[in-house]
Amino acid sequence: MTNPLDLLTEQHQHGLRELDRLDAALSRVQTSGNLAAELATIRQAVTFLDTEVRQHNQIEEDHLFPVLEATAPGGPIGVMLDEHRELWAALDALQNSLRKLAARSTDEAARDLLLREGLHICDLLRNHIAKEENILFPSARECLTPSQLERISWAMEGEASEEYKRRDT
Repeated sequence: MTNPLDLLTEQHQHGLRELDRLDAALSRVQTSGNLAAELATIRQAVTFLDTEVRQHNQIEEDHLFPVLEATAPGGPIGVMLDEHRELWAALDALQNSLRKLAARSTDEAARDLLLREGLHICDLLRNHIAKEENILFPSARECLTPSQLERISWAMEGEASEEYKRRDT
């Protein structure tokens, strides 16, 4: 059975690659002003955030965080949850700007919001992943028992998306 922390780390690595693609597309829009050329890449990244990252965070919130909080109360779980909520608020704003741009592609305010929220999401999620990888997961590796990790792994297996299941085979 795969250690659930290893699986979450693999998902983080995939997420960071997607953030690099989004960040590069947003930077090209800032430089060239040509949003149309990057819109497909931006939409793909938003879809990834709204599906894979949302599912990843839900798995953490449903299965990892409660066990960690029960085992080591007072840890960084509250900060992680706050950052998840901040991410979803920023993603909502980004999706709203995409809808406005779909209706009126010359909406400068929507374009500016898209750039601002997209770059904010990239920074927020990179920092969040760094906290999980450098603080939360090492702590979890120290305090969780093999049976706790196994229970988390089984729960995660039941909720893993088809994409993540295909990636593991």
